[in-house]
Order: sequence, then structure tokens, then C-alpha cells
Amino acid sequence: GALDALTRAVRERLLGDADAAGGTLHAAPALPEVTTSSLAALRHYADALRALDARRADAARAALAAALAADSTFALAHAAAGAFHYWVNEPQAGERAFAAALRHGVRLGPRERTLVAAEAANARRQGDSAVVLLRAWLAAHPLDREARRALADALLDARRDAEARGAYRALLARDSLDATAWVQLAVAASRLPGADAGAEARAAYGRAFRLWPEGRRDVVLNHQWGATYARAGLADSAAAIFRLMLDGPADER
Repeated sequence: GALDALTRAVRERLLGDADAAGGTLHAAPALPEVTTSSLAALRHYADALRALDARRADAARAALAAALAADSTFALAHAAAGAFHYWVNEPQAGERAFAAALRHGVRLGPRERTLVAAEAANARRQGDSAVVLLRAWLAAHPLDREARRALADALLDARRDAEARGAYRALLARDSLDATAWVQLAVAASRLPGADAGAEARAAYGRAFRLWPEGRRDVVLNHQWGATYARAGLADSAAAIFRLMLDGPADER
């Protein structure tokens, strides 16, 4: 039915996939069991993930609220809400959301509990703790793509930039159309010393924004992108990037 179809679409985002060489997911319960049996909640949650990937805060907030209104016991939506609230500098709301995620986490398997705990650690700026959790999981489940993505993000948040760069390169070798991963690779490379790292950062931002043109006018990303050119002495290119903000809506300038 409709829930099954949406479940299959969201499964890849939540649970990753088995490696093409024949890996398998390890004893995962059926997705509706570990997330929600509400079609409306699952739809809104999928919308929230897309909005978060696109850095659309208002849309993400609305979709998460709708998901939790449809199912207040939806642990993964509470966890996503926790990360969202930290992102928009609402740490008290973030802590309440993570507490709710863990309270309702009895419905989750060990994999999802690990991801929720790592997400909470990342949001609290405890990236090294998240790295420990995720590496322990990946030691036993090396084909878990979503956990590998979470590990890359944790390394970046912990400012372990050389390790993060390697992790994002590996992810992009499998999926070169992931604009967010290109942005994160650019951030990691831009914080490393040397002209080669700076060139890699500029190239990665270029790949990201060819895939995701709207990202060029995100105020944070635009500043980071332009700064990579300014640091390289490419003042005209930096100015052209910063001027893109003047072409956007007034509230983004």
C-alpha cells in the first residue's frame, strides 16, 4: 500500500543499503515498527529530512512538528527535532527532543539507538564521543552507509578535518550526486593547510552548487565559499560569489 511504498523510499535514507557486493543489513526490524505506523508522520518526516538537507529551517520546523503531531512517540522524528533545535540555537528545546527520542527509543533496534546517541553527541558538540560510538558500530557493520555518513559528520564536527576529508571522499566515490557531502568535503578541506587543500575546497564547493544552485545564496555557505577564494588571493572571484547574495531576496542579504 501507500505506507509500504513510502517505507521503501525512506528506508534507504534511514537504514542505508547493503553493499552491492552482497552485504546485508543486520537483523533490522521492519521499518514501520522501528519508526512509526503512521503514514502521515512518515511523510512529514521525509519532508523534514529533505528540508534539513536543503538548510530550509522554516520548512524543517513545520514538517517535524507535523510528524510529531501525527505520532508523538516517533523516536527518530524526536531525534531529528533535537538536531534541528541545536542547529537553530535552541539547545533547551534540543535537549527535550533528544530526551523524548531516548524515552521512546525502546521501539528502536541497537543500530537506530546508536545513531540517535551519536546525533545527540554531535549536536552537543561532543563529536569525539560520537566518533567512538559510530566506529564501534561500524567495526561490526562495515557496510552501513548511513552510519558511515554519520561518522564523517562527527569527524567534521570534532574538527578532525583530515579524517573527515577522507570519509567524505569515500562517500562521494559511491554517490557523486550528494551535494551536501560535497559541501562538507569543502568545509573539511578548507580548514586544512596547503594550497592543494584550498583548491580541493573550491572544487568541492563548485560541484556542490552545480548540483544545488540554491545553496549559493545560503548566507553561511556563501560566506564560506567566497572565503576559500579570498584566502587564495582570488579577490575578483570572491567578490563575484559574495555579490550573489545581493541578487537574492531582501531577507537573505
